[in-house]
Amino acid sequence: MRISFMLWAFLFTTCIVLASNSSYGQKELERTIHVNFNNISLQQALEKLQTDYQIPLAYNNGEAFLRARVNYTATKPAKTILADLLRNHNMTFELRHDFVRIMRRQTQSRPAFSQEREITGTVVNSAGEPLAGVSVFVKDKPGTGTTTDINGKFVLVVPSAATLVFQNVSYKPVEVEVGAQRSLQITMELTEKGLDEVVVVGFGTQKKISLVGAQSTVKAKDLQIPVANLSNALSGRIAGVVSVQRTGEPGFDDASIWIRGISTFSQGLSEPLVLVDGTPRKMANVDPEDIESFTVLKDASATAVYGVRGANGVVIIKTKSGRTGRPKFNFRYYEGITEFTRLPEFADGVTYMRMSNEALTNRGANPLYSEERIQKTASGEDPYLYPNVDWMATLFNRHGYQRRGNLNINGGSDLTTYYVGISYFDEKGLYKQDDLVKYNQQVGYKRYNLTSNLTVKPSPLSKIELGIQGYLANANYPATAQADIFAGAWYMTPVVHPAMYENGTVPDQRSGSLQNP
Repeated sequence: MRISFMLWAFLFTTCIVLASNSSYGQKELERTIHVNFNNISLQQALEKLQTDYQIPLAYNNGEAFLRARVNYTATKPAKTILADLLRNHNMTFELRHDFVRIMRRQTQSRPAFSQEREITGTVVNSAGEPLAGVSVFVKDKPGTGTTTDINGKFVLVVPSAATLVFQNVSYKPVEVEVGAQRSLQITMELTEKGLDEVVVVGFGTQKKISLVGAQSTVKAKDLQIPVANLSNALSGRIAGVVSVQRTGEPGFDDASIWIRGISTFSQGLSEPLVLVDGTPRKMANVDPEDIESFTVLKDASATAVYGVRGANGVVIIKTKSGRTGRPKFNFRYYEGITEFTRLPEFADGVTYMRMSNEALTNRGANPLYSEERIQKTASGEDPYLYPNVDWMATLFNRHGYQRRGNLNINGGSDLTTYYVGISYFDEKGLYKQDDLVKYNQQVGYKRYNLTSNLTVKPSPLSKIELGIQGYLANANYPATAQADIFAGAWYMTPVVHPAMYENGTVPDQRSGSLQNP
């Protein structure tokens, strides 16, 4: 009996002590503090209350009123200071779970449908296990949201008429109208999208869910971008695939491709095996509009069927085939402009001569260019005797053009299907032309593609496939190589001689390795 009495007395005393113990946030609000805010933002003032006086504040950083300027000095209880700072912005605060929550002031005139309230909830999967990291936000307002914690729980302040959206990788999105609810229990189902897709592998096709080897696929529509060369469309699209383009000259703009690094330093032996409809060929001249699937096999288990030929990976391209139904025509055309990615900026003639003289005099030599020549070059009074040539602008246009057109037709019956596609590609370079020679000096590249696939099913157990593919390319280049043209524009100084005399003759130097570009 004595033990029971002492136990009840202890419990009663503990309850009294706990009941009389104020929360942490309440103590900080009651404390008198001194503040001096001189022309700072309201958000900075609230941050000072948190850091200097340990007042636990909770508010939305994205609110516009936090950018208002504050000039305030006082020695008062912290709750009075906080009320003064928020009064002019229709904001107030409340103590909740040891935190001081700043919220918008509710008024009687405010419509009921716009009132905000706190929603709590738990997100679980189909097995009842909590899901952490689920994005929870108000529909059409992605900025108003939160994420679930390790226990799948969330707390969010939303308008009463809001619709909440729950999203997570590998799960189907869920939308829930809040209505009058204050607590939600959300179950998210695992999405099976993509697992039943059929992909191309070394020995045929199989479902993604049963794949063992490392491979990646690219959607055909993602490859239909305005590039001249299919190999240039892969950069940044496939994990483990590196694509490096070393030149943009039409016809020579193939990119070097490596799958999971370089296995050998020999350029020709480090490239992957490319198969187009089962036939080894370069991918550069395949029209993206004719591609149905694009698959990259990366590791040994995926490429084993190709033996040593697949040591650097395998790229499998399958072109489009016909589909049962009426003939369907598709036409796509685009035209765009091309330009240099970046060009160096060279000094003009006057700057070049002054810097050359400075370099010589710094080493104790006499200046090379007289002040009279520099002034006459600057004035431009005689551009043939005192030239000032911007060789990059003289040799190259700012823009070129590129165009592509594709026309295809597909259709068929239950026994026969067909696909026929023709395409045209044309690219013009950036060189300027003159009348010194009577032939086309411009860089140009034209290509004509044909893809034809016919499938015949003579019986339920047999199928005959006939594919015809080819391309015809026509390239045009000046007599001087691209590297020599750029070298001449790079090394030739702007004051040696003009690009061309008035009578149409071309100036040049008597000796030396530099020539008029």
